[in-house]
Amino acid sequence: MKDTPDLMQIEAAYHALIEQQRTLQIACISENGDADIGNAAYLHHENRFYVLVSSLATHTANLLRTNQAAIMIHQPESEAVNVFAMQRLMLNCAVEEVAKETEAFATLLDIMHTRFGGIVDLLRSLPDFHLLEFIPQQGKFVGGFGQIFLIDPVTGRLNPLRVE
Repeated sequence: MKDTPDLMQIEAAYHALIEQQRTLQIACISENGDADIGNAAYLHHENRFYVLVSSLATHTANLLRTNQAAIMIHQPESEAVNVFAMQRLMLNCAVEEVAKETEAFATLLDIMHTRFGGIVDLLRSLPDFHLLEFIPQQGKFVGGFGQIFLIDPVTGRLNPLRVE
């Protein structure tokens, strides 16, 4: 019996993390060059991440201005075997706003409604909310100690990180 999980097990854990978690952390840069961080509920759809955020949140203006961010999704501490080796996904992303008058906007918010319930209908009606699309450019998945994988931004496939 092997001591380390095989790639199929790691990929299953990676996909489970994305599907089971409901929020992600967003890191971006302010107009003054300061680091900014936010938290948002997300939808993962067709290898992209979508958040519905208010323009009252400082990170929203930063995201709309720079069109880039880093996001992280991590395993809850209570589920981690060791907090130093928590499963986590980190992605550098391009950010685009989904226009409210598009079919994509309506479709994505309908899917969000299924995931999060009626609150999405309320937020959809508020003028300060924006639907942002996070398009992965590069990233890493940490599956545990010594289990670091680069993520193919197009396919979402994992490739072991080789340290030489």
